[in-house]
Amino acid sequence: GVFVVLTGQIVFGVLGFLCFGYDIGAIITFTLSKGVIGSLAQIAVSLCVYLTYPLMFYVAVDILIVPAKDIFTNFHSFTVEFWLRTTLVMLTFMFAVLIPHIDLFIALIGALTSSSLALIFPPMA
Repeated sequence: GVFVVLTGQIVFGVLGFLCFGYDIGAIITFTLSKGVIGSLAQIAVSLCVYLTYPLMFYVAVDILIVPAKDIFTNFHSFTVEFWLRTTLVMLTFMFAVLIPHIDLFIALIGALTSSSLALIFPPMA
């Protein structure tokens, strides 16, 4: 399993480099042509992120909701969860705006987490 994941990552990276050369961007969809195909790819990625954002935050909210409800006991449960979710979304927005080279930061986080998820954790199970 690890070999298949590692091979897939290497093949994708090499094909991206062979296709675009040294002009490749940190985010490969930004490197695509400005035509219909490139625009469709960027729209598809944007929709994917937009539609899966609640799914990505599910675990974080699930972990943080219990302490938040304990702290704000005089508020309704729905209100606490609403403001927790709103605060987390605003924090990610602020990180995206305030970090000058967000593409490098995203690449670093992606490399660290995806390597751990794909290569280290499966053999441990």
